[in-house]
Amino acid sequence: MIIKRLNIIGFVLLSLILLKQNTCLADENLVKIGVLAKRGTERCLEEWTPTADYLADNIPGMTFEIVPLNHEQIYTSVENGEVDFVLANSSIYVELEINCEINRIATLVNRCLGDYCYYTNYWGVIFCKKSRTDMRSLRDLKNKTFMAVEESSFGGWRMAWRELKDYGINPYKDFKVLCFGGTHDAVIYAVRDGKVDAGTARADTFERMRAEGEIDINDFYVFHQHLGKEEDLPFPHSTRGYPEWPFAVVKHTSDELAKKVVIALLQMPEHSLPAIAANCGGWTTPLNYQPVRDCLKELKVGPYKDLGKITLSDVFRKYRYWILIAGITFLLMTGFIIMILKLNRDIKASQVKLRAEIIEHERAEIELIKAKEAAEAAAVAKSEFLANMSHEIRTPMHGVIAATELALNEEIPPRTEHYLELIQSSAYSLLGIINDILDFSKIEAEKLGFETRPFRLDEVIDRSIDMFINKASEKRIEIVVDIDLDTPKALIGDPLRLQQIITNLISNAVKFTGEDGVILIGVKASEKTLERAALTFFVKDTGVGIAEKDIKKLFVPFSQVDASSTRKYEGTGLGLTICKQLVEKMGGTIWVKSEFGKGSTFTFTANFGRQSAEEKKYVPPPDIQGLNVLVVDDCADSRLIMEKMLESFGFRVELVSSGEDSLIVLKDNQSLEKPFGLVMMDWLMPGLDGIETSRKIRQELKLTIPIIMMTAFGKDSERLEAEKAGINVFLTKPIYQSTLFNSIMDAFGKEAFISTVMEKRITTKASIYKKRLKGIRILVAEDNPTNQEIARAILESAGISVEIARNGKEAVEAARRSHFDAALMDIQMPEMDGYEATKIIREDSRFTSIPIIAMTAHAMKGDEEKCLEAGMDGYISKPINQERLFYVIWKSMRLQVPLSAKVHEVVSKETVVAKAGDLPARLPGINIEDALRLLNIDKDIFKSILIKFLKRNKDTMSKIRSAFESKDLGTLVQLAHNLQGSAGNIGADELHNAAMELEIASKEASIKPPTLSLIDELGTSLDKVLASLETLVDDSESKALHVSGKTLDKPQFKQELRQLADALKAADPEVIIEQMKKVREHADSLILQELENQINNYDYDEALESINRILNIDD
Repeated sequence: MIIKRLNIIGFVLLSLILLKQNTCLADENLVKIGVLAKRGTERCLEEWTPTADYLADNIPGMTFEIVPLNHEQIYTSVENGEVDFVLANSSIYVELEINCEINRIATLVNRCLGDYCYYTNYWGVIFCKKSRTDMRSLRDLKNKTFMAVEESSFGGWRMAWRELKDYGINPYKDFKVLCFGGTHDAVIYAVRDGKVDAGTARADTFERMRAEGEIDINDFYVFHQHLGKEEDLPFPHSTRGYPEWPFAVVKHTSDELAKKVVIALLQMPEHSLPAIAANCGGWTTPLNYQPVRDCLKELKVGPYKDLGKITLSDVFRKYRYWILIAGITFLLMTGFIIMILKLNRDIKASQVKLRAEIIEHERAEIELIKAKEAAEAAAVAKSEFLANMSHEIRTPMHGVIAATELALNEEIPPRTEHYLELIQSSAYSLLGIINDILDFSKIEAEKLGFETRPFRLDEVIDRSIDMFINKASEKRIEIVVDIDLDTPKALIGDPLRLQQIITNLISNAVKFTGEDGVILIGVKASEKTLERAALTFFVKDTGVGIAEKDIKKLFVPFSQVDASSTRKYEGTGLGLTICKQLVEKMGGTIWVKSEFGKGSTFTFTANFGRQSAEEKKYVPPPDIQGLNVLVVDDCADSRLIMEKMLESFGFRVELVSSGEDSLIVLKDNQSLEKPFGLVMMDWLMPGLDGIETSRKIRQELKLTIPIIMMTAFGKDSERLEAEKAGINVFLTKPIYQSTLFNSIMDAFGKEAFISTVMEKRITTKASIYKKRLKGIRILVAEDNPTNQEIARAILESAGISVEIARNGKEAVEAARRSHFDAALMDIQMPEMDGYEATKIIREDSRFTSIPIIAMTAHAMKGDEEKCLEAGMDGYISKPINQERLFYVIWKSMRLQVPLSAKVHEVVSKETVVAKAGDLPARLPGINIEDALRLLNIDKDIFKSILIKFLKRNKDTMSKIRSAFESKDLGTLVQLAHNLQGSAGNIGADELHNAAMELEIASKEASIKPPTLSLIDELGTSLDKVLASLETLVDDSESKALHVSGKTLDKPQFKQELRQLADALKAADPEVIIEQMKKVREHADSLILQELENQINNYDYDEALESINRILNIDD
């Protein structure tokens, strides 16, 4: 029985626990929304219960309940946590936000009656019965009875209060009676029924009661109504507008639930049941409630009722932390003062003792300064001694090297030659050691100077690499350069010191890298502005590497990683120390990363100024833009660098690592819509090398696309073999962006950028043709003296023998009289033009195969067809492009050159700055730089051509004007034609164009005769050019041939010079010495001094060029 009762009790307890749990779960899922019942509890539930149901439907698992609250209840409900969300007027929200930390998540969108407008602000109305005509202004309300909704109601009182205050009315003093009706409806009814004189309510409530038929709007008068002035409202209002009711979340409600509620509210459709029931248009994102705060502040109600009043409790509550800190600080300061007073006594007691010690320290310090100065003086003396001794040793060492080089040039026995080579090698090694000691001593003595001048980064790197090309080739080391495309190259600084650093690092890399290794030299800009650039350099090798424990020795003077007596690598151990100090003086740092057995990377930074000149932009011509390029190279670094540079030109690039792979790719690519248009081929590769691969491309695949051969080791014989295999251009590594672009332009027959340092890295077919044309004889038929001299200078620069004919008639006579390998024929000449002369020459069976190439000042439509019809083989336009000229001559002649002919790199002729240094890049009317680039002749020769142009054309304009006035069109055409051709060749583009326009107008006189304005324009251009050339004359001729108190017999002098030239060609020293004495008897000039120096230095080729320049000086 007892057991049965216990079971019953247990079952009842378990049931109660489960019921309690279910009740708790139910409570947890119930969400209460406190709503201000502005129109009574019943109306509140009627309007907002559909919204609670809507939220429950959209938030599964949750139940929402509307809790109607009056103005007093809403504060306590929030403070006690009895509701989870609050929907109340703006004023209540601001108070609860400040006091209870609620937060708005959405704002109500109100709906106009008739469903034709929505608004997010609300307004109030101040009204009375229309029959009360004694009240038509707010000021008329004084001493009247007035009813509002609630004292805390924003729309039912506070909005109206603010407007009354603006009119100078204090409701609590000026109204006879101020009472509150509890709801908006009650206020409206009380005014209508005459219980009070006037009242205030929300404007939309006023309008809704009218629409519901509860009141007649015509029974009321609205004070200061503003119909339609804000948001096009269809109902009257008396107050300014304020943000609508906010939907706010109470502090204890979870953020997750608040997020779900706000999403559901914002997604509520404007025509949904809850929106219609609440007579709203849904919800929007929370508005700014600052206007409400401003209103409450002005009225000093709600949270601002004590605004401006300061009590002690307020001060303590607001500044309690500062007050606490101040109190603690005061206590601490008191303690510190006591402690400081005690310490002060101790300090005074020890001052006497310290004073004695200070005197002793001062005496010791003076002795230390003296010792330091003595040590520094000794170090400086040592460094100066080393510098002086290094200099004294270097001077005789240069003599040893020079004498050894002279001896090696003589015919000597092999054994003696071997000994001399040993002497030369040892001398260079010793010189390198001495140079290191000299630089180190200069740095220590602080006498190493730094320059600041413009230079080009790529030129410095190129010069540094050139010193090691031969050594690297002997070990088959490939040197690769990677200059980042964004790196500025036109810099300002000390190029010599930069080159010294790079040279030392490359020297070490070559020394410690074994055969078939790779050295990568890279530069990138770590920071740059318009005026300055911070660059990062690195030299990476695949050499022996350095052990971790030895890296710290690298930058210590006279310290080497391997200092044993059996060490493999020589050196002083100063190189990297010097580099470190130079880098630091350039505002940078240097460091190394290395792995023993795998290689090292030396990196340093340096700061430079930037030149104002813009960097060159390499943009290919439109017809080769977007070119597909195949890069064939077994070196991964080289492939990636080539890809980066080619893509910067706008090309599409594909990479392969062997000749075999390239053949497969090219074969598969032939059938594509856009096949490869260029192949960049490395020469030395495992398996098929570059030459054999190129041969297969030409012979087996039958492809004619340009092939550019890249090599770090190629010699002349290999280059000749490469040309036979079908190579278009030979490009020497390391490859720069400029040399790569120029080689591609050459391969496609386009005009390339001029790069004085880089040109030597490119060997084109045209340059090979120029070498192969050496020794041939060419007849030049040209009536213009300036063009005659330019053609002679260009052709003779290639070793071609030239004979000049001044017109077609002389050309025919010269062809019959002598043998020529080719002829260059001007089209327009006096007595007989080029067409007729060519036809006559072709009539002779002896001259049917001689190549005749046409020249004309400008290419007119049909000119090429006329040339071919006359029997000519080729066609070139003036101004003459040297590369194009030699290519056309070679193509026309089909010369067979012995295989022993050596093909080598094109090395730019050095200009004699001492003699032509006064020749500027530009003069008004003349672009000298462009003309020299096009003609590629010596500056001195070009200067003499310019001076002769000046002399020949001083009376040209008077002849042209005379022919124009006499209407002699034939003479006018001839004069304009001659002037046009010579002007184009000397770079006078404006004059060239003006002469061409006059020539065309003179030829087409029947259609449109030449005008005086054309003559005047030509005269202006010619005067500008002649005035510029006058500045070149000065005393140049007197400088070229200055006779010291002698009467110069010019014909005899030139005869002696020609005989001297013959002796130089025969290379007979005795005859040369005797003939030089005879030349010296006729003139004593600066140029003869240079000539004598060239002969004494056995520079016979340079001496012959000097003689040619003297002979070309005009009488």
